[in-house]
Amino acid sequence: MEIMIFLFGIFIGIPAVSGFKGLVKFAVGKLYGRSVTLFRYLNICWREKSGFSRIGFSPICELRMCRENESDHSVIAAYSIESAIDVFICIVYNFFMVRLWINGDADSKLLSFFLGIGTWFAVFLISGFIFLYIEVKRKSSGVGRQLAKIAGKMENDISFDDIDVPDYKTLDGKASQSDVIFYLSYAFIKKLWDDDITGAGEIIHSQETALKINYIDMSKEYLIAWSRAYYDLLYYYSAVCFNKSRADYFYDMLKD
Repeated sequence: MEIMIFLFGIFIGIPAVSGFKGLVKFAVGKLYGRSVTLFRYLNICWREKSGFSRIGFSPICELRMCRENESDHSVIAAYSIESAIDVFICIVYNFFMVRLWINGDADSKLLSFFLGIGTWFAVFLISGFIFLYIEVKRKSSGVGRQLAKIAGKMENDISFDDIDVPDYKTLDGKASQSDVIFYLSYAFIKKLWDDDITGAGEIIHSQETALKINYIDMSKEYLIAWSRAYYDLLYYYSAVCFNKSRADYFYDMLKD
């Protein structure tokens, strides 16, 4: 019975821990003068531009806060404070619960439930730090640095005449699949900008390889995060190198 209650505690811990982390992030963000641009939790969704709206249930708290002209130092400092608070609370919580369990000072079923929440808390934090490590490592790759450089130039309204998009295979470090896919989208735009149709076709072929496109099975499954790349393929096969079968394939995939 205790094991089932423990697992139930882990299940409840998903929204509980996520909500707590969102509260900590909000408090620290306000301390640094940030304002909320997006909040989504359970059935509540609020956006700065559209206000409250109805949305499907989500056990994960999504909170975006920003401040104009915020420095990298401020972002790192705020994240460090959030992480320190989360880790401290997690350690204190689990230490207290384990001590109660060992001493037998509380009902075992109730403790199993709260230990389940604490276990998820620890797992959630550890996985977060692992993802952070992967993200930092990704950003340090040549493709990651070049992506940031291109995005920065586009934000400053610099023309593609003055933006260099070298072959990603010539850049140092090992890039993630997502970075390669996003980078190839920029490369495709650059080839079209330079009116290099042959080069654009080569980029599309690389994009198809990176996305693992299968024109035999014609699977309709795709990741929303990579929609931009699928739109590149749709545009290429409908307006650059016409192929009705492939154009229909990507249109059917994206039309909804």
